[in-house]
Amino acid sequence: MNSDINNQNEKVKVLLFSSASVGPLYISSLLKCEGHIVKRLYQGYKEYLGEPASPFLKPFTENELKALNPDVIGFSVDITTFEKVIEMASEIKEILPNSFIILGGPHPTICPEENIEKEPIDAICIGEGEFAMLELCNHLKNKEVLIKIQNLWVKYNGKIYKNSQRPYLQDLDSIPMDREGIFYAGVISGRGCYGQCAFCSTKVLRENGPSGKYFRKRDIENFLDEVQLVYREIKLNIRVKRGHAVLRKIFGNRKFFNRRRKLASILGRFTRYKKHMIPVRIKDDAFLVNIKWFLAFAKRKHKRMPKLKYLCIARANAISEEVAYWLKKSGCVRVILGFETGNERLRNDLIHKNVTDEQIFNACNLLKKYDIEIMGQWIYGLPGETIFEALDTFIMSTKLEDYSQLHFLSPLPGTEIFKNAVEDNLIDPTFKTDGFYNSIVFHKGEMRLWLLLISLIHVLKDIKIPEKYRHARYLGSKSDWRGKKIGEVIAKEMENAIKHMNDD
Repeated sequence: MNSDINNQNEKVKVLLFSSASVGPLYISSLLKCEGHIVKRLYQGYKEYLGEPASPFLKPFTENELKALNPDVIGFSVDITTFEKVIEMASEIKEILPNSFIILGGPHPTICPEENIEKEPIDAICIGEGEFAMLELCNHLKNKEVLIKIQNLWVKYNGKIYKNSQRPYLQDLDSIPMDREGIFYAGVISGRGCYGQCAFCSTKVLRENGPSGKYFRKRDIENFLDEVQLVYREIKLNIRVKRGHAVLRKIFGNRKFFNRRRKLASILGRFTRYKKHMIPVRIKDDAFLVNIKWFLAFAKRKHKRMPKLKYLCIARANAISEEVAYWLKKSGCVRVILGFETGNERLRNDLIHKNVTDEQIFNACNLLKKYDIEIMGQWIYGLPGETIFEALDTFIMSTKLEDYSQLHFLSPLPGTEIFKNAVEDNLIDPTFKTDGFYNSIVFHKGEMRLWLLLISLIHVLKDIKIPEKYRHARYLGSKSDWRGKKIGEVIAKEMENAIKHMNDD
């Protein structure tokens, strides 16, 4: 406990580190409403936890750390940042030995024993952290013992006190999003996901959580109030950037003018910036799970903010004619769909996506009908995946004409994929991924090479072959390659080759 908290009227100072997670913003808001001092969303201590991501703040420096002298230091942790978090926490503990260091996020919830056993860590938060962190700070303020706070595992006098989880927060509107000083186009309309995907940590988080309603949505008007606030911030940020561009043209790159945000904003009002508007990002894992809620939202949003554009994440089997119409009507410009693989057996039997090929093509046809961009999420390197099953993914993506985002599957702790891989001796129980989808884990040798080659072709699928390209050759097809997309040509040739192979 920090000795700087001298009486019950003192405010607790909290420093929050995160690698591109907006969850700490809700914690920050609740703590600030109760009078505590919060510095939040720094991307690490001295160095970045993960890749730099706007608008999250640059790493905290040692001088800033000593000047703030925080009572509580919280890290949002996933499997990819865990080791680096422990390094940062250890260094901070040496500088501020009385600071209380707590870990939250998905990794402590999924692997609590591994997190709490680390030497610099005083506590971990399992599950949702808003009221657990509030209770922790209030206890510190009042110099009360911390061993009975729900959702927390706490070290005290050489023992670890493992407390149960409180019920899920049902009234999401009771905690406003703290956006002060942070420009970010991401918003969340609810929490939870009904998906059963065998590779996803969300299912594990749900299974490790308390009883009660896991999937929850915010009140539509409350959510739209936040969207409107974000929209204003987007416009202001663009005006400032355009204004700074004008100042640089007139005065050069002088620091004095670069710091004049208000002046830049005024100048930016008289420049064209609409074409630079970025859409609001609705970051729910499954935005369209509750269709009734979505339709009500789409109609209200269209009335309140008809010009605002947004993108969202959805499942292909949630896209109907009515849904596609209201997505377009309400300003949706892109839907992110988790196709995962072009092979229906792998998609449903192995990873339990429970979406058919027919549903995928139907969803994409409807979205294209209403001129909504499709971003497909694809995974290569699934356990047991063959060359032909990998080609199914490339061929389907080419036919869908989606904007593809590719990943290689790395098993995450606690997931069904991870457990099965351990049982099948594909990985060791202590396996640690160096990134969510950074490397091919389940395939070696020739098959790994094939997966790399197929995924590389997938990356290049939308590049057009120049009309005047003089080295195109026919590989079993009479159609001319020139002027067509690489993926279109190769996918057709691959299909023909596979067909002839089956005929043989």
